[in-house]
Order: sequence, then structure tokens, then C-alpha cells
Amino acid sequence: MYSKVLEELGLSPNEAKVYEALLDAGLASIDKLAVQSQVHRRNVYDSVEKLVAKGLASPEFREKK
Repeated sequence: MYSKVLEELGLSPNEAKVYEALLDAGLASIDKLAVQSQVHRRNVYDSVEKLVAKGLASPEFREKK
């Protein structure tokens, strides 16, 4: 929904999809973000790492996940 706007603000297409899924889900696993954003799981890891580096997300580990 907001992917195009997020891309205009400087996020890559995958980062925009994952960020939007993260905003909708709140706290979510990589698997849940992959399904919700329709981005391959491996690319979700990369996108989340970049979002953390940009200060747009923060990691939280629960039950070794």
C-alpha cells in the first residue's frame, strides 16, 4: 500500500515491502514477514538487517528466534 512512497523515501523495493509488513504485524518472525511481504525468506533477513542499520527496526530475540 505504501511501498511506492517508502521507495521514494530511499528504501529498496524489498525493504519497503518488509517494512510495511513489519508495521502491520508489529513483533513478527522472519517467516511471518516473508509470507506477509511476499519476499523470499533470505531476502527478508537482508532487508531487516538494512532496516535495523537505518534505525527503522530493532531486533528482538525470543525463544532462540
